[in-house]
Amino acid sequence: SKQISVLDVVNAVDALERIRDCPLGIKSHEGTLCNLHRALDDAIATIERAFGSAMLGDLIEPGESGGLCSLSPKVTQLGRKSPTRPARK
Repeated sequence: SKQISVLDVVNAVDALERIRDCPLGIKSHEGTLCNLHRALDDAIATIERAFGSAMLGDLIEPGESGGLCSLSPKVTQLGRKSPTRPARK
C-alpha cells in the first residue's frame, strides 16, 4: 500500500504556496524574484522536499528508531504534569 507523506496531508489541508511572482506586484520584478522572495521560495521548496520524504507511517509507528512520536515511559496521563519537565510560566 502507498504510504502517505506529510506533504500529502499538508496539501490536503492547506497547500504550501510557492512564490512565482512578486507578491508586492513591483513592475521591475516581473519575470524574476528579488533576492528576498527568491530566498523565501527556496525555503518553501526545502520544506516541500522534507515533507515529501517524511512518511506518516515512519513518524508515528514504532520501528527500529522508535518513531518520532512514540511515547516514552516518562509520559504521564493527559492533564497531569510530568515530574521530569518544569512547569510552564
